[in-house]
Amino acid sequence: EVKKKDHKTRSVYSGIATDLQEEHSMSHGDLTISLMLFGFIIIVMGLFWLVNDPDEDMRYYTWSVISSTISIFVGVLMFVSVNAVVHEVVLEDSGHWTHVLADMSQMVFYLIVMQILVLRCSGVLEDEPFTEGSDLTIR
Repeated sequence: EVKKKDHKTRSVYSGIATDLQEEHSMSHGDLTISLMLFGFIIIVMGLFWLVNDPDEDMRYYTWSVISSTISIFVGVLMFVSVNAVVHEVVLEDSGHWTHVLADMSQMVFYLIVMQILVLRCSGVLEDEPFTEGSDLTIR
């Protein structure tokens, strides 16, 4: 009687083990995601190491690269978001040429805003840029 019970227990456990093996089979996508996660962890650890480096120049350039990277990502994200709103919400049922005109209008708008910002930040509008008392003095 004990042997029969033991046999039934083994078959139940082997069934559970088979189910677990089937549930945990790893696909190519799972491997890719796990390797990407591992790579991101290594990159973040490297960034922590670089921003805490004893050399002041190394810390400065590390923060500069991080700042530039974040600026690029935010700029691309903002453009994609505004473009999606314009095309999918504002111009939902419009024709092809309306979308082309909207794209050209966006380009002109971004170009004008960029030129105004560069004009302001470069100091062209100041009589004596980058002097004491100027709005553009670097402190």
